[in-house]
Amino acid sequence: AMMHFDIFFPLIQRFVTTVNFCLLFVVQSPVAASMLDWSPVDISKLSAVQSLFTFVGLALTLYLTIIKTSDFTLIFVGNGIFAVSGALACSHWRMDTATAATFSIPFFLMSIVYPFTSPANQSSFNKAVFSRPEIAGSIGVLQSIYTQAATIAGIVAPPFVTSYVLRDPNDITLSSPCALTGWAWIVPISCIILIFGLLYEEFILGKNELGLLPDKREAKDEASPDEMSRLMSGKKRTSTRRSVVEIDQVFSRKYEVDRRMSSEIPINYVGIVNPFETASDAKLMEELYYDKQEWEHLLRLDEKLDDW
Repeated sequence: AMMHFDIFFPLIQRFVTTVNFCLLFVVQSPVAASMLDWSPVDISKLSAVQSLFTFVGLALTLYLTIIKTSDFTLIFVGNGIFAVSGALACSHWRMDTATAATFSIPFFLMSIVYPFTSPANQSSFNKAVFSRPEIAGSIGVLQSIYTQAATIAGIVAPPFVTSYVLRDPNDITLSSPCALTGWAWIVPISCIILIFGLLYEEFILGKNELGLLPDKREAKDEASPDEMSRLMSGKKRTSTRRSVVEIDQVFSRKYEVDRRMSSEIPINYVGIVNPFETASDAKLMEELYYDKQEWEHLLRLDEKLDDW
């Protein structure tokens, strides 16, 4: 399953986004203290304003979901604004030009845009997994791996930041005024790489409107049939019922916990469960629930036949 780009790429997106988010938040207090001489009270005030921007981001994402904005658009915009946020931090967090505005704007941008990427990336991952019947028995495992991608990022980011990104306040002078090392540019650069990966997946690999990659073997068979071509079309009906194994995994408690955790919105270091789903995720869960009801109905009929 990990060899498929449409499954592997959301894992990378999840890991990189979490690392970048943690990177900026880990440096928040020491940079504010060294550049602006802020106290913990000042930083708490900034955190309160960030919570407001996160709420605005949630509201915007909810509206965009209602009007059925694609996951591609949400993730693309999210990565773009993340890149701008990181670039502003790298270029403007300097002792000689630092102001409250130049310090705060990267955090405001990051807070408002994080809800764009998290639920949409989860939705993209779900569509890739559920589009492949051959991995139906591993859906729960893959969802756990997706959740762990953020957990690992949260473990890796803080020591990396303190060792390579954050400069010692004693080394920051007017002749060398930057608060962060060159490693901080990993935030905008990694976001730009993610944008290229997203464009590659969407336009080069050619995902359709459902977010599914085309079956290249079937396309080749139809375009130039030969003795190895299939006699009958391999296309599957979109209404094909899901397997019992797949449905049992999706509606298990562990799967739902992992799915909700993977779309948490961190507000002041506290994970807030995302209160809504993207349009495609909601549609997918409705289809799965409908299939679950069908299977339950068939099982009841089978029990009645056994009783006869």
